Amino acid sequence: MNGSFILIFLCLIVLTLSSDVIDLNSQNFEHLTQASTGATTGDWLVEFYAPWCGHCKSLAPEYEKAATILKGIVKVVAVDATTSESLAKKYEIKGFPTLKLFSNDKSKPIDYQGQRTSDGIVTETMKAANQLVKDRKAGKSSSSSGSSSSSSKSSNSKNSNGSGSKSSGGSEVITLTETNFNALVLESNDHWLVEFYAPWCGHCKNLAPEWETAAKQLKGSVKLGAVDATVHSNLASQYGVKGYPTIKLFSAGKKTGAKDYNGPREAAGIVEYALKTLDDAGVPPNIPEITKPNIFSDSCNASGKICVILFVPHILDSGAKGRNNYISQFIEVAKSNRGQPLSFLWVEAGSQPELEESLEINQAYPGLAVLSYEKKVYSTLRLSFNNKNINSFISSVLTGSAKILSLKSLPTINKIKPWDGKDAEIIQDEIPLDDILND
Repeated sequence: MNGSFILIFLCLIVLTLSSDVIDLNSQNFEHLTQASTGATTGDWLVEFYAPWCGHCKSLAPEYEKAATILKGIVKVVAVDATTSESLAKKYEIKGFPTLKLFSNDKSKPIDYQGQRTSDGIVTETMKAANQLVKDRKAGKSSSSSGSSSSSSKSSNSKNSNGSGSKSSGGSEVITLTETNFNALVLESNDHWLVEFYAPWCGHCKNLAPEWETAAKQLKGSVKLGAVDATVHSNLASQYGVKGYPTIKLFSAGKKTGAKDYNGPREAAGIVEYALKTLDDAGVPPNIPEITKPNIFSDSCNASGKICVILFVPHILDSGAKGRNNYISQFIEVAKSNRGQPLSFLWVEAGSQPELEESLEINQAYPGLAVLSYEKKVYSTLRLSFNNKNINSFISSVLTGSAKILSLKSLPTINKIKPWDGKDAEIIQDEIPLDDILND
C-alpha cells in the first residue's frame, strides 16, 4: 500500500514538473542541435537566461506556453548562461534574456526581435518553420537553403560585400552595415530610406523587387539602403527595429534621428513618399555638371531614364550671376518633374563639343535637349528658354508627341575642370607704353 502510494506520488511530481521547454547546456547543446555542423534537424528557438534576471522570470510563462503550442514543430530550448558561459560567449550573449533562432543554417543563428509573448513567439517562429518546409519541398539542403535565402535577397536588391557600393548585378540598393552606416547615412547630406530586413522573412522577400525598382527610379534624388538586421542586430536595436521589414527615413542634412515609414510597400508608393519628403524638407534636386564620362553615363545610361541636359553660355558671356539664374530655373523645372524617369544635368557651352554636335545645339545658348541613351534617340528644344516652354517640351517627350531623332553615334565626353562658382578671371594683354605712344 505504502509502495503504491509512493509510486503514484512520484508520478504526480514528474507530471507537475514536466515542461515542453528543453534544458540544454554546454555539454549537450552542439550535439543535440547540430549547430556546429550546420546540419538540418528542424528549427530550434533558444533562450539564453540568467536565474536572477527579472525579465527572464517574466518571460518564463509565455515561453512555456509557446513551447507547448510549438511542440512537435519547433524545439523550444532554454540555456542557463551563468552555468554555460562558454556557450553564451560563443553566441555573443550580452544581455538576458536573449533569444536566438537556429533555422536552416544552424551555424548562423538569427536574433529573435519579436514580441515577448507566447503569441508573438509562435508567430515569428512559425515563419521560419514554414520557410524550412518550403525549402525541403524544393529539395534544398540546409547549406543551400541558407545561402539561397540570403543570396536571393542579395541578388534581387542587396549588395553582399557590405562596402556600401552597388552590387555587380546592377543593384541601386546600397548594403549598409554597422561598419559603414555612420559614414554613408548619418554623416552624409543625402536623403535615405533604409530597410531593416531578415533573410528568412517572407514579407522582406516580397518587398525586395519593389525596393529595387524604387531605388532605380529615385537614383540621384534619394538613396535606398538595406540592413540585414540578423547580422547587424546592434544597429537594428539602436533604431528600435522589432519586426521585418522595418523602413526608416533619414532626412537630408544633419541627421537628428529617424522617422518610421508606414506607407505602401509597392515601388510607386515608396517613390511618391520619398519625393514628397524631399519637397517637405526643402531639398533641391541634384543637378550635376557634366565634367567627366562617368557623370554622364551614370545619369543617362540607367535603364528607362531620359536625360535632360542644359547647355549654359560660357562664363565670360553670362557671368556667375547669369549662370546661377539659368541653373535656378532648371532646378525649378526638375522639381516640377520629380517622379518622372528623368535625370537632369548641365554643361558649359563649348566644353563638350561632341555632345553639342550630336544633340544639334548649334551654339544656341542657353540650349536644352533630352536624350535616351538606351534607345539612342534625342530631341532638342527649339523654343525660347523659359520654364513654361521647357515643361511643355518635356511633357511632349514623355507623351511621345515631340519630334524624336536618332543619334548617329554616342558622343565622347571630355574630362574637364568643374566650375568653381565664380566669375571668369579676365586676363588683359599687357601692351608696352612705347607701342601706344609710337602709334
